[in-house]
Amino acid sequence: MMFLSLPKLSSVAICFFVAATTKVDAFAAPKSMPVSKAVGGSINDASSTPQDIFEEFAKFLINHQTDMISKIEQADGSENAFSRDGWGAFANDNDSSDEQQTKSGGITRVIQGGNVVEKGACSLTIIRNGVLTADRAATIQGRQQQQEGDLVVQEGDIYSAAALSVVLHTRNPFVPTFRSDVRIFLVKSASDDSAVAWFGGGSDLTPYYLIDEDISKFHKDLKQ
Repeated sequence: MMFLSLPKLSSVAICFFVAATTKVDAFAAPKSMPVSKAVGGSINDASSTPQDIFEEFAKFLINHQTDMISKIEQADGSENAFSRDGWGAFANDNDSSDEQQTKSGGITRVIQGGNVVEKGACSLTIIRNGVLTADRAATIQGRQQQQEGDLVVQEGDIYSAAALSVVLHTRNPFVPTFRSDVRIFLVKSASDDSAVAWFGGGSDLTPYYLIDEDISKFHKDLKQ
């Protein structure tokens, strides 16, 4: 079987995606439950604020990007390392953690011409203190599964978001393209301290030659 006999680059990415989604499960609350009541440093720690929760998960994504890239470069085995293009709070490698916790920013990492990866990217984006437009607020309202006492998202509410995504286009056509992302979205009321937050993400393979055993292994690894 072609895929499993090659360097297991997709398996590396899968392992890191599973780790990320496991972390999400540890943080996750029902979609519309006020975050301060449901999650925190530990799930039962009601003293953690929504901002504490957001910053802890954002820090996890920052560290996760570094770890993932290290594993991909090791699996690729070439001298072509990921480039770094930072913006906002991450414009420089030596930006202070205080600045990263107060400003928006992101880091795009790209690799090209590797032994296994023909082209790939691993991108981090963190947005803080955005203001919801009427259209965006209406979209969120339409997707909310509200419970009594939940924040009803409105125009002008403050949102923060953090996401980590990866896409790997492999050189060998028998190794599928791999994509995944994990993210958190937090909305705080503009008029009081109430908040709602939810987590999302997904992953998929794009095979050029469909091999049933590869697909089975992919889903088995994710379930583990």
